[in-house]
Amino acid sequence: MIPGLNYTPDPVKQPLLHRIMTILAMPMVGQFARFLMVGATATLTHSLILFLLVEYAHLKPQIGNAIGFCGGVTVSYILNSRFTFRARSGNASNFRFVRFLGVTGIGFCLNGLLFGLFHNMGLHYLVAQLMATAIVVFWNFFGSRLLVFFHHPHKTDA
Repeated sequence: MIPGLNYTPDPVKQPLLHRIMTILAMPMVGQFARFLMVGATATLTHSLILFLLVEYAHLKPQIGNAIGFCGGVTVSYILNSRFTFRARSGNASNFRFVRFLGVTGIGFCLNGLLFGLFHNMGLHYLVAQLMATAIVVFWNFFGSRLLVFFHHPHKTDA
């Protein structure tokens, strides 16, 4: 049912688990689930670097945040490339990271714009950030899928 997983739950005895695994077996749904896991890992990386640099290296939070952001973006690119989208290496991968930075940069700007819009509407800043992030996740996923990690069926990467 799911590639690499040899377990298929019984639809009668375990209907919910069967339904979930059927949905996750759909290529785009599985990719999106992996994308969310990678995003959580990248966020954790960003936060851990920020914490360590501020608390132990005694850097200013703004500097620690910038370095942590770079670490999170790097982790996100590597894991999305290998785990989420299973991109092939070769000549086409030479500019893939640049495209990834472009998609991520647009997502960063979009997040700031939406955050400002929602916060100016009177929403609490954490609610505004949550809403902006929930929207930008879709931009980042589809931007990565269509602009960064696409595979042209008639061209080879080698």
